[in-house]
Amino acid sequence: MRVRTKTDNEAPQFHDTATPQLSGGPARVWHRSTSQNLSSVTTTDVVVAGFKKRSAAGEIFNNPYSRVSSTVVQVPSAWSGRPLRNDLTALNGYKHTLWVPGATGEIFDVSDHNWVEAQSPDTTVNDIDEQRLIDLAVNQAYASVDGSEASALVSLAELTKTIDYIKGTLYQVIRITKAIKRLDLKVLRKEIEFDSIADTYMGLRYGLRPLIIDAEQAIKAYNAKRHVGKRQTARGYAQDSARMSDSRPITYASQKTLIDGSVANHSGKGFTHNVDRSVTVRAGVLYELVALDLPSLKIWGFHDIAGAVLEVIPFSFILGWFMNLADTVAAWQPKAGVNILSSWYTIERHTISATQYMYNDANHDSVTLDGHPYVLIGYYGFNTQQLKVTSSKERIVNPSRAGLSIDINLDIFKLTDMTLILRSILKSS
Repeated sequence: MRVRTKTDNEAPQFHDTATPQLSGGPARVWHRSTSQNLSSVTTTDVVVAGFKKRSAAGEIFNNPYSRVSSTVVQVPSAWSGRPLRNDLTALNGYKHTLWVPGATGEIFDVSDHNWVEAQSPDTTVNDIDEQRLIDLAVNQAYASVDGSEASALVSLAELTKTIDYIKGTLYQVIRITKAIKRLDLKVLRKEIEFDSIADTYMGLRYGLRPLIIDAEQAIKAYNAKRHVGKRQTARGYAQDSARMSDSRPITYASQKTLIDGSVANHSGKGFTHNVDRSVTVRAGVLYELVALDLPSLKIWGFHDIAGAVLEVIPFSFILGWFMNLADTVAAWQPKAGVNILSSWYTIERHTISATQYMYNDANHDSVTLDGHPYVLIGYYGFNTQQLKVTSSKERIVNPSRAGLSIDINLDIFKLTDMTLILRSILKSS
């Protein structure tokens, strides 16, 4: 294994800001903050001597690989506030000028952002089930290995239902046509009742559509040829994302009681922390077609016994709306006429973490002059921002087929179908 790391870290850029210059007051108080861009890429791979020549000769290489990149953008601080200054005239007429400056020094400190992340941890890591995505993609890839052009077993098993559907549809068209010619509103009203419309809708969805698909598959199967020795790649895909957002207002850690009895808040901090994370899994299976005694059986789908049994079970397709049932059955079904050469999956992780850290400090003070209490009020504040972007890509070789996984893929049509099916079941019971 070879590991390479490349870094591109800019030198810190310093930014100076100053308090306003007040007439009669001391020199400005300068504040310093920094900005900086940090990036790194670490790659781990396997070096194959003579790769191009050996690959061109047909040799297969299936090696692990990983790449991790990170970028940190540190934004300079933005300042606000005013220094503490007041002019007090004593009873004897003498004017006193009092000044309490704000804080100075380099403001940005990575510990500020570490504190934010400790207070608001990245929960998106737990919100995404990576193993579920891996299982979905791997099973989908294995299920796609040398798929038949047609589902002849399913078509034959449902032949009676298909004929009944065609007959029923034709009779309905004839009834409606006759009713329109005779202006028979009673028949027309019956044909447009909810139950009739629902039956027509379900017939189109699960009668006409499959019939059209069967016809398309039959044409493909008729024109299909098996190219023995040809290498092909079956692929699978799964993706998920999560977002975490947390915002805390400025809260103060200390207080100071002034001479007039009032209480001033000091040293307050708050933050906004947003994390967006996505995970994508792509799986692949490289396979080679081998000779079959009766290749046409494979082309027409007569080998897909397990898949055909699943298809003809009533309402089995509904389970497919909630889990990868069909892919799992197809993945584990024996693959006749196929030689699996290699398999793998890649998992890509992408995370964006944005932090805004806010700090306020009220440097209030109070004095007594000639027996009179005076309260002096000043404050300053700043906020800094940091953006972290982390991406990684990892390739895992030879994964095994998985079991059932949750895979909810509902839409408005499936929800409508589910409602109508449930209504029909309850009505007939």
